[in-house]
Amino acid sequence: MAILHSFLSLLVLVLSLCPLVHLSEVSANNVHHNVKRSQIRDELGPLLSKGAVIVDSESGNLTEATKRWQVFASPTFNAVVQVATENDIIQTIRYANTHSIPFLAVNAGHGEIKSLGNLHNGIQITIRAMNKITINGDTAVVQGGASNLDMTTALWNAKKYTVTGTCECVGFLGPALGGGHGFLQGYYGLAADQLVEARVILENGTVVTTSNTTNSDLFWALRGAGHNFGIVSEVTTRIYDVPSADTWYYENFVYSGESIEQVFGQLDKVKRDMPAQLQHYAVFFRSADIDPVNALISFSIMYNGPSSEAEKWTKPFRKFKPLSNTNGTYTYPQLSGITGNGINDAICQHENLNRIRYPIYLEGFKTGQGKAVFDLFNKTTGQYPALSNSLMLFEGLADQGVEAVQLDSTAVPLRKYFVLASPVVTYKPDATLDTVAQDFGRNIRTTLQNFTGSTELHAYVNYAVGEEALESMYGYRGWRIAKLKTLKKQFDPQNAFRWYAPIVQSAFSGY
Repeated sequence: MAILHSFLSLLVLVLSLCPLVHLSEVSANNVHHNVKRSQIRDELGPLLSKGAVIVDSESGNLTEATKRWQVFASPTFNAVVQVATENDIIQTIRYANTHSIPFLAVNAGHGEIKSLGNLHNGIQITIRAMNKITINGDTAVVQGGASNLDMTTALWNAKKYTVTGTCECVGFLGPALGGGHGFLQGYYGLAADQLVEARVILENGTVVTTSNTTNSDLFWALRGAGHNFGIVSEVTTRIYDVPSADTWYYENFVYSGESIEQVFGQLDKVKRDMPAQLQHYAVFFRSADIDPVNALISFSIMYNGPSSEAEKWTKPFRKFKPLSNTNGTYTYPQLSGITGNGINDAICQHENLNRIRYPIYLEGFKTGQGKAVFDLFNKTTGQYPALSNSLMLFEGLADQGVEAVQLDSTAVPLRKYFVLASPVVTYKPDATLDTVAQDFGRNIRTTLQNFTGSTELHAYVNYAVGEEALESMYGYRGWRIAKLKTLKKQFDPQNAFRWYAPIVQSAFSGY
C-alpha cells in the first residue's frame, strides 16, 4: 500500500506538459519611465470597460495578481490590468506605448523561459476573464483567456473535442502559439494545426484578422512562433465529433533503476509501429516512501480503446519486475486528472518554486542512453536533496497527425519525432543552488544529445529555457528564421513582443 500511495502521489506531477506557455507572453519595449502607479489607474482606468480592473500596490493585491507558476527569472510589474474586452487590451497597449511602459499578456502565468526575466516594472495584461467559447458546427470561436479545462468542458458538453494541451489550468492559446502537443494529436495534429482564423492585436494597438487567405504570412508565423507578433484575442479552431465509444485504457508501472535498459529498449521497439491511439510516458523521480536512497522510473501507457487492444503494448512491460502496476478505464475529459494534470492537482498550483526545463526532441532511444541519464539524475538529486523534487520527462504522444501536416505550412519547425524529453529541475528559490540546478539541466540535455550523434538540437519552444539558439527553437532551414525576421519587421517594427523566445533580441536591431 505504501508503494501505491507514493505512486498515486507522483501522478500529481508525472506529466509536466502542464507548464506550457500561456496565451501570449509578449510586451513592449523595456525602457525607464516615470509614470506613478496611481497615475496609471487614474489615466488608464476611464478608458477601460466597466468589467476591467486595475491592480497595483495601492489598490488590490499586486503580489497575488502577478503570481506565476514558476518564479525563476520572473518579470516584474507595477500594475495589472485585468481586461474584460478586446478594446481593454487595445487601450492598455496604447497607454503603455505613450508612456514607454513594457507590457505582457498573461492568462495563468505558466510561461517559464529566462527571457521573461528581462521585463521590469511593466504592466501585466491579464486576459483570463476573456474566456467565452462559441460552438458553430465543426468550428469553435475561442477567446484568448480560455483554459484547456474551459475548452474540454464546453466542447464535451456538445459531444465535441479538439487538440488542447494536457494540463487543465494552462491557457488554450499559449501552447498553440508554439505548436501545442495534446492527447489527440495522433489523429488531428497539433493545437496550432486546428486554427482556422485568429484576431491579433499588434504592437501599435491595431487589430488584424489572419487566416490562410488573409494576412497569411502572419498566420503562418503565429502557428509556431506566435509569441513574437502580438496578443491573440480570439481564434476560430476546428473541433471534432466525439466517437460513440470513447474509451481510454491506461496502465501505470513503477520500476527501480535496474529495469531502465529493459524499459527503454522495449520503448524503442514501440516506435516501429506505434499507432495513433497510443500515448506513453516515462518519468524519473524520487520517492523516499518507496526507495529512500535511489531514484525510480514511472512508466505509463494510455490507449484509446479497450484493454484487449492495449494488451499488445502493455504486456511486455509487465515482464520487467515493476514495483507496482495499476490500471483503469476512463473517458477523454478524465485524462488530465489521471495523469496528475487536473485543475486541483499540485502541478496546477503556484507554489513559489523554481522550475527550469531543458527540452530536446528524440527520434528514439540508443543503447545506454536511458541509463546514462538515469544515473546522472540519480547522482545529482541524491547529492543535492534540495533538487529531489525534480523530474526527468520522456513524453511520447503519437505523431501521425502531426507528421501528416506539411512541414512548411506553419512556423512549427519539426514534425517527426518519437519523444519529447526534458528535465524539470525543481527547487525552492535559493541563489546558492542556481548554478548547480542549471548545470544539472544542461548536463542531462547534453547527455541525451550526445547519444543522437547529431549537432542539431531540436527544442520545443514552449518548454525552452532560453539558452537555445534560434535554430533550435525555430528550425535549421535558413529561410525560416529569415522569414520570421522579415515578418517581425513588418508587423512589430518596434520589437515590442520580445519577451518570450524572442526572434530579435533588442529593439531596433537584428533585422
